[in-house]
Amino acid sequence: MRPNCPAIRVTEIDLEMNRFFEGGAGGGQGSTGCLVITVTESGTKLWSITLHGGEVLDQATKDEIFYNLAWKYNFLPTKREKIQFLCELESIVLPRIGIHSMHRKSLIRKLRSALCPTKERRTRGRKSKYTDIDKMHLVRLWQLAGYPCSKRLQALLPEWLGQYKCGDLVKRSLLSMSASQMDEYLRQARHEHLKKVNSGTVPAKNHIKRLIRLRDPSVRYADPGYIESDTVLHCGDKIFGTYSHTVSATDLASGWTEGRGIFGKNAELVVQRLTEYGSVLPFKIVALFFDNGIEYVNHLLVQELKDRQGVDVARGRSGRSNDQCHIEQKNNTFVRQLFGHVRIEDPNLIPLMNEIYEVWGNLHNYFMPQQKLISKDRVGSKVIKKYDKPKTPYQRIIENPRVEESVKEKLRATKATLNPFLLQAELQKKLALFHRLNDAYNEKRKLERGW
Repeated sequence: MRPNCPAIRVTEIDLEMNRFFEGGAGGGQGSTGCLVITVTESGTKLWSITLHGGEVLDQATKDEIFYNLAWKYNFLPTKREKIQFLCELESIVLPRIGIHSMHRKSLIRKLRSALCPTKERRTRGRKSKYTDIDKMHLVRLWQLAGYPCSKRLQALLPEWLGQYKCGDLVKRSLLSMSASQMDEYLRQARHEHLKKVNSGTVPAKNHIKRLIRLRDPSVRYADPGYIESDTVLHCGDKIFGTYSHTVSATDLASGWTEGRGIFGKNAELVVQRLTEYGSVLPFKIVALFFDNGIEYVNHLLVQELKDRQGVDVARGRSGRSNDQCHIEQKNNTFVRQLFGHVRIEDPNLIPLMNEIYEVWGNLHNYFMPQQKLISKDRVGSKVIKKYDKPKTPYQRIIENPRVEESVKEKLRATKATLNPFLLQAELQKKLALFHRLNDAYNEKRKLERGW
């Protein structure tokens, strides 16, 4: 006798099962302690399975067994025969297919529903208003717009959808979508996009810090021209050696942001880029704020910007990166979301890097809304923050009464020549070329170093 088979005479089991499976429902023959279920029709064998008691059957096989047993059960003429059939199933068949306990009513429902096609159960609650096509276009627009938050994405959709190629039904659905719904549909896409940011700031000496005053981070500026600046390193996962950096600058009043690449990080290159921003920005630089890195806190910057150009320079407090919170945020949305965390070692890629920043600057400043913090109050253990309506840096400059009309007319003329989707297409084309060249250079350097 096999160890997994019960100590029951198989002859008696077969006789009992033959009584219920006769006429096309099944029969039992087999070795000692085992059960063979065979389904026939008009003398022709259709289906058979041998159960020893130790098998691990998948759900499809179990469903097939119940389907064939249901043919006999549902057509038994009397209630007594059905009860006897259920007793046989509970004592013989169910233990052999791995079901040790099943309520009688559950077994009856299982046999009754086995012959009927399963109906898809309707989920509770209201039917979803938006289709998978709407969600697909939402994720696509979110990526093209530079991964903004949902409120900023909602603010830019009316202008972007005018030139976006999709159906009118999709456009109406996207315009009617709330910010909270966008957050839910973008949850997975955001999770895949998050990455860690590296930092490589080298603090300046204390005797040089005395040349530059400390700024008051609590002061709010309504006039454009008050700039925060910082450098972002492109070292990959290894900080040694010489590699590219980005010198970024953002206006506190409007959020207008610019970036340019340099090879290596030294005072001369940083000051050169900051001087170029004077002609790139649509307004004059009044004040410049930065951290305590040696690329900013040095004699050359004081001579060129403070003494020669009359720019008010100020530094944040040591160890308080939140003093430069505006540019620290832009380091992620303006730089990291563009170039990621790859290592850029080839100095020949700096011109192409700056071309990318020119296209990205037009797209970011003219077409991507931003939110500004209005107030922040603590109520018990909670911090309640209030933001203004999302607006692009271009809109904030146009609506600022303190900006000269000639500057506004120049910005309007520039914006009339721009298309966000053409800019995004040009940006992706240049980025693809940049990453292809950079990856080839990095692979070459790895082979030379023997990594």
